[in-house]
Amino acid sequence: MPSIIFNYWSDEGPLTNFFEDATSIIQNDIQDLGVELELNPTSLSAGINGESQDTREWHFSYGGYELRPARLDPRELTLKYHIHAAGQNSNWNPSNYANCEYSEYANQHLTAGSREERQELVNQAHSILSEDVGIIPTVVRMQYGAMRTDTIDVAGVGEMGLMETGIIPLIKSSPTGDNDSLVTNVPAIWLDTTIYQQATGASPIYGFSNTVYSPLLMYNENFELVTCLAESYEVSDDGQQLTFTLRDATFHNGDQITAEDVKWTFEFLAEQARSGAYPWATDPGYESIEVVDDSTVRFNMEGPTPTMETVLIPSWGILSKDAWQEAGAEENPTDFDDPWVGSGPYQITSFEQGQLMGMEPFSDHPKFDPEGDLVFQVFDSSQSAYRAFTNNELNVLLTTTPSLADRIKSDMGDSARVITTQGFTPYFISPQCQFGPSKFREFRMAFSQMIDRDNINQTSLYGDSEATMYADPFTSSHPWYPGDDNLTRIAESPSANVEAARQLLEDEGWGWDGDGNLHYPPDADLEPQWPQGSQPADDADQFPCVSELENPFA
Repeated sequence: MPSIIFNYWSDEGPLTNFFEDATSIIQNDIQDLGVELELNPTSLSAGINGESQDTREWHFSYGGYELRPARLDPRELTLKYHIHAAGQNSNWNPSNYANCEYSEYANQHLTAGSREERQELVNQAHSILSEDVGIIPTVVRMQYGAMRTDTIDVAGVGEMGLMETGIIPLIKSSPTGDNDSLVTNVPAIWLDTTIYQQATGASPIYGFSNTVYSPLLMYNENFELVTCLAESYEVSDDGQQLTFTLRDATFHNGDQITAEDVKWTFEFLAEQARSGAYPWATDPGYESIEVVDDSTVRFNMEGPTPTMETVLIPSWGILSKDAWQEAGAEENPTDFDDPWVGSGPYQITSFEQGQLMGMEPFSDHPKFDPEGDLVFQVFDSSQSAYRAFTNNELNVLLTTTPSLADRIKSDMGDSARVITTQGFTPYFISPQCQFGPSKFREFRMAFSQMIDRDNINQTSLYGDSEATMYADPFTSSHPWYPGDDNLTRIAESPSANVEAARQLLEDEGWGWDGDGNLHYPPDADLEPQWPQGSQPADDADQFPCVSELENPFA
């Protein structure tokens, strides 16, 4: 059997540091199965492109889903494994997993009328993915941040912790002594532009939508959905109407925030979703957005849309209709003179593209009352940000590596606090289910049995995480986790188990030569599930359901 090609993202800072440590452990353990593992580091964009375009340059890849609060809803990570996302197309199915029954349940959960019905549909879908070993979790995803307690009164740290998508501590903490600012490292993508809606990544959208802007609803420091610019809201029994009553609030230029601004914001975003101008914007299918009065707005949906409340509304800050229209946003949504008229607890005072953004508190925000300035600053590496932190040139590390977090704990004592977040998704391995040895379920299961999850946790994450041994994109702390009884256990032990792995393969006819090299079964069908350069939707004979299965990405 040829070498197994194993991909991981090489340009993701702290995440890459974890991958490098963990993949060396996996590479060493897999050798005991009689197969060589070749590491294939690529950029994040190349990795996602390779899987979404079905290039078949590797058999397995290591990844991790960012802990965005919107992913507390099951929609995104359930649709990830939809058959219409498999093969060569513009969607990203990390495993190129294709199962008609799974995809039907995934579609149905989008319009379920109740939480109970939706949970059952999620359980049904995920149990199929799990039984097929379409994903191989390893350990719970961790995030590390730090704040200098000698210059900051730390507040707002809950289950969400401190991370690129968990910035409540930046709003609720306050500078102390002679210090008047919170200064934190952010990824360069955050400061490409202040027109954050055109960002190609999700974290700057979350960052801007909760600092310079505010949404109607938001996730608090404990991952709980709470009101922000909305004072209250109601969802109709049939799930097709959401009615929001606004707080008494103003934009940074003093204009009142009204229902008309809310209506314009979401209609504008839907238009940009259709045009492709804003990659993360969506058009959920509004029947209408109705201005009931100045402080009441009603979203009328074409059908039950549970993700309006949990995903779309919390993702986007409210825009000033007048300010954005006057600036020319409707004519050129990606290249107009941003008026810097926000709706959030901070207002922009300075901006240096790709380097730095300064903000000051907005005193009239209806929910938050920050006590100091906030500065976003870009650093070229985790090491340079760490050095700035230890030199007190910045006092917040929004993200850092496990090893640097451990050094802060040991070297800085009471002058700094390391904040860890144990996530609701795992670090996971994606087997390419359409070709090669990873096409075979028994090989995917054997691969999982060979992973020393305990060693990865202790070596790469200093014991802060825990092993995940059930195949699912959620961990047990996720509110929509299907439960162990609905999932397939893909590791007998958190340690590597070569005996179990070899037995799985022997039972299916795999064998080893005199040199200990693994061989396919003599009758193995090595034909790919579909031809390279195509997708399951192109093969009605192999996947007859696809023509009748609604495409949720269309």
